[in-house]
Amino acid sequence: MSLKRFAVKGMIILGVVIFLCFFFSGTIQTISTPKVRLTQATTGRLEVKVERHADVYYPDAEEIIPDGVKEMNIKVTDVLVRAGQYVEAGDVIVKAEVTGYDDAMKKLEDDMATKQTELADLDRENRKLPKTSRQNDLYEEMLDAQTVLSDAKYEVRKIAAKAGVKLTDDESTWDAQLKLARLTSDEVKTAMEAVDTANAAYEEAVANYNAVAEDKKLRVKDDTFKYIQSRNKLLKEIDELSGDMLDLEMQRDSLQEIKAPHAGWVTAVNVKRGDTCDGSAAVYSLTAADAQPSLQCTWEDKDRTVPEGTRVDIKLDDDETVKGSVTENKLQADGTRKLTVAFPDDMASEINKTIGELTRSGGTEVDVIFKQKSSSTLLPAAAVREDGDNAYVYVAQYSYGGFMSGGTGMKAVKTAVTVIDRNDTQVAVEESLSWQDIAYQEDRALSDGCRIMEYVN
Repeated sequence: MSLKRFAVKGMIILGVVIFLCFFFSGTIQTISTPKVRLTQATTGRLEVKVERHADVYYPDAEEIIPDGVKEMNIKVTDVLVRAGQYVEAGDVIVKAEVTGYDDAMKKLEDDMATKQTELADLDRENRKLPKTSRQNDLYEEMLDAQTVLSDAKYEVRKIAAKAGVKLTDDESTWDAQLKLARLTSDEVKTAMEAVDTANAAYEEAVANYNAVAEDKKLRVKDDTFKYIQSRNKLLKEIDELSGDMLDLEMQRDSLQEIKAPHAGWVTAVNVKRGDTCDGSAAVYSLTAADAQPSLQCTWEDKDRTVPEGTRVDIKLDDDETVKGSVTENKLQADGTRKLTVAFPDDMASEINKTIGELTRSGGTEVDVIFKQKSSSTLLPAAAVREDGDNAYVYVAQYSYGGFMSGGTGMKAVKTAVTVIDRNDTQVAVEESLSWQDIAYQEDRALSDGCRIMEYVN
């Protein structure tokens, strides 16, 4: 009986030893095996956002130097607008003091007094002679017609010169030269018709003058003719001086309050209170009346083509994002490529405020959105690894065994993949990987064929 008890005790001890061996071997295996999370691929069209900085872009902006500021310097007393502001025609941009008005007006007044004195002296010296004659009137008409003809000929020569054609001094050859050079546009035809009309008017004026000059009854004496011509010249000069004085006064008024010549966006204000302006630089810049501001960013990514219509997310100052679109992708003269981005149409009611804020803050950030044209396999970015230029994932491969083999197990199998594109959270690959578990977020380094265990919450 004692032998039987001894055998039972031995069996119990052996069982305990075997249990402890299995327990500790499993514990050691659990501690040394990498723990991973498992994920499965999805199918869809990857969306990639490429962030760029964009500045407000104003097309057709014109630098404004107010009329008269070169002749009369101004001192700025107040600036009423800022860059990025929309103004209507007649809105005051800058107020100023005109510093050169008094000197300029005094010079005109002195010249006027001199001419009036000359006229009075001339009339006094020739008080017995008539002050007008038909001959003098026709002579003036002839001179005016000659000026019109010269201007018309100059216009034709200018048009031809721009096209690389130098017209001869013989006007009768112009038609042939223009046709030979294929200059037959409406502009050329209109200019040549103006020459023909001016020629006819000049010939008529010459004929009219000659007819009177040769008519003994209508012809005046030489001293009368010269007197009237001198008098007409002085009257014309006095009239021009009077006009200059009026223009100067109007320029002073316009410079005291410099106003927008038309509606548009103020793109820059180059003066501040206390500045003196002499016309050497623009006071401000203004867009055309129908110009619509947009955004513009530099595009250096040669691997991505950005067609017109590409969606762009525009980030506004108050963390709001609106959806714009690319309206132009253009290579600049300096070799850089610029994307022009239009604001959405539904922003029309608040575009003035937005443009002003973005102009003064130095632009904003935009995301250019690229979306795959067709579906592909999508994986979490952390699951796709790189070895030089090669990409791969670890596919979880399952093995099933009995009690002695430790039961069901997994190992990581290194599997090559071909990356199509990626964003911050996902990677698109060519391979399907359907229904396969992908190991990632491991607690220690993985290697091809190593045993792995899934995290258990």
